Amino acid sequence: MNEIWGEEKKNVPAPPGPEIAIRTMESDLRSIAESGGVSAAPEFIDTQPRFNPDRESKAGNKATAEINIAGYAGPEKSIFETTGSISQNELSSARFKMWKAVVLIVGFLLGAAIFWLLGYYVIFPWIFR
Repeated sequence: MNEIWGEEKKNVPAPPGPEIAIRTMESDLRSIAESGGVSAAPEFIDTQPRFNPDRESKAGNKATAEINIAGYAGPEKSIFETTGSISQNELSSARFKMWKAVVLIVGFLLGAAIFWLLGYYVIFPWIFR
């Protein structure tokens, strides 16, 4: 039986080595050239607005930018509108409202403290003598 087993081992061929191909830029270019394709050329796409000094001088010292983006509709509108400077009456009115709120909060806390002290030292002993 050992002889038969040994003969089977001699008849089995060794497995083939793995086929390893290293891909490089040169091999990719050679493959493209062999297939009849045109090699890719790098292309720079600029989507940033550029400053144009000639346009700035014509616009009257306003900085402008040219934006060439598909779907861009135009300059954005401001969210907040300026209403000018704040008058002295508006400023004093705002200060008055702030002090009014502070006085109300402090008054409420003092009133609560007075009711607590009154209840703890006067009403509680009077009820539970």
